[in-house]
Amino acid sequence: MRARYVSTRSAQDLAQLFHAAQWPTTEALAPSWNIAPTHEVWAVLERAPRDDGGAAAPLRELRALRWGLVPSWAKEPKAGTLMINARVETDYEKPADFALDAASQNIGSLPHEAAGWLSNAYAGLHRGTLPPHRRRNLRVLIWQILTQPWVTTSLLPFVLAGLRTGMDAVADSDASLRTALAQYYGPLVDELGHITAAGVLMSLFTLTDEKDKAAAARTVLTLPGR
Repeated sequence: MRARYVSTRSAQDLAQLFHAAQWPTTEALAPSWNIAPTHEVWAVLERAPRDDGGAAAPLRELRALRWGLVPSWAKEPKAGTLMINARVETDYEKPADFALDAASQNIGSLPHEAAGWLSNAYAGLHRGTLPPHRRRNLRVLIWQILTQPWVTTSLLPFVLAGLRTGMDAVADSDASLRTALAQYYGPLVDELGHITAAGVLMSLFTLTDEKDKAAAARTVLTLPGR
């Protein structure tokens, strides 16, 4: 989140501009020429009135909100500031740990939301890392995700969908995923041998799409002998 903007219009002006039916008449935000994440800003919301049970038509209103993303699982608002302008080119572990914590909180009950966190983590790390460090940092992120205890056969499709969505968002290849898979598979071979390790890996990928199954199979077939 690096965007900044200017906010000088009054609540009434903005309400008229966006055709809002309701706006604060007593609350005012001071003009600012450097609005940034964590600041209070004017926002337009459109929702049905709660007291009508959702039967009434949506109502557009103008409200003052805090700019930023505060996860539903966060215990305090400052959790939403941890990913702002993270220096991932030199300290990739902080945003990675944040994304892993967010995903682990939601993967069981809200797997699609967890996939969104992983997608954002990948895309954010790609954009924020200098090219000389990018591939390594992405590989470390994916390896950390794959080794989480909550990564199971049923949840891996959501994990990989999130990662691939992140790759698509930045027009990246799956080179980091393939490298991380090799890093994940190597210790399995050391512990179990190629035949057993191959069965374990392919079993984990049972419910994934064909592209990811192919990536797992390629890892098994191309890992150098140990």
